[in-house]
Amino acid sequence: MIYFLAHCKQSWTMTTYLDSWGRCLAPRVRVLFYEAIARRRSLPRGTYIFADLERLSTARQQLAGALYEQLAAAGVIALNNPRTALRRYDLLRTLHDAGINDFNAYRLHEGSSPRKFPVFVRRESDHCGSLTPLLANQSELDRALSDLREAGVSASELLVIEFCDTANASGEYQKLSGFRIGDEIVPRHILYSSAWVTKKSELVDDLKVREEIEFLQSNPHERELRRIFDLAGIQYGRIDYGIRNGRIQVWEINTNPTVMVAQNECAPQRRRGQNLVARRIAAAFEKLDEPSARGSVPIRLPRAMVEHSLPNLTERAWLYSANLRRAFGNELQLRDAIKTGAERLRGRLRHVNDSNRYGEAPP
Repeated sequence: MIYFLAHCKQSWTMTTYLDSWGRCLAPRVRVLFYEAIARRRSLPRGTYIFADLERLSTARQQLAGALYEQLAAAGVIALNNPRTALRRYDLLRTLHDAGINDFNAYRLHEGSSPRKFPVFVRRESDHCGSLTPLLANQSELDRALSDLREAGVSASELLVIEFCDTANASGEYQKLSGFRIGDEIVPRHILYSSAWVTKKSELVDDLKVREEIEFLQSNPHERELRRIFDLAGIQYGRIDYGIRNGRIQVWEINTNPTVMVAQNECAPQRRRGQNLVARRIAAAFEKLDEPSARGSVPIRLPRAMVEHSLPNLTERAWLYSANLRRAFGNELQLRDAIKTGAERLRGRLRHVNDSNRYGEAPP
């Protein structure tokens, strides 16, 4: 069994995959929530993937690190050591210092100023992209930071990142991605866009489809991506990167990425390539599974660590919703169950009202 640890609000990345492309893996993968695991006295043996590291609070980072160490000490396969895996800022600084990235990143609360412009500002711990347009100089940066402060965004959350222009001669951007699942490096996709922040493939034509399929078949950056994952200390995640002057430029490593977009959201022309990716990803997960693993590992955590990691009220609501989805198999089944229950309740209320109106005893 593979146990996938994630924030309850972000577990959809894996559950959506298991409901669609990864249906064959559903009996072999179980999603666990950091918010619900603090009070566990033991964990079953299997393979553990510590995902969502960049979203963990300080208290939950300590909890996850303690869990990882106790599982590893018991001989359990565990991916992504929460104590040593590099998050976005440390990764970008490391890659710049190693001569891999041409651009650098700066933390505002450390008093650093960018050496090159343009720059943009983003949160350090999320994957929502830039909070600003490209800022051409220090004055524009200062104004943007002032606006963010007025909007209630803390400087401690923010990174300033030098812009690295990877557009081709036609002004188009390519966002390339590669998955690491254990020892396997799986090329994920090439997304084409006219925008420098690329979240989906906005430009699709026959030539681009052929280029993506060639990329998926040849896995041209496997060696370089493996080296970068090793530098980051990450065994599960997705690197997003571009190419500048023939060299990889890494934007981030997401430890809880969307595994596969829903099948109906994929352009029909790209499905041949995505079918290839789906088979490789499923095979990589299958290699991680240890069907012979039996028994459990006792877990001992300091009381203060447990108490600081318990879910708040909002997280409890998310946990309740996530557990409902798990009980009903998927979100569609959950919606159907809620709709059916609501219809039955309305029918019963109508019956009670009619009975009362005509003096009958309710059932």
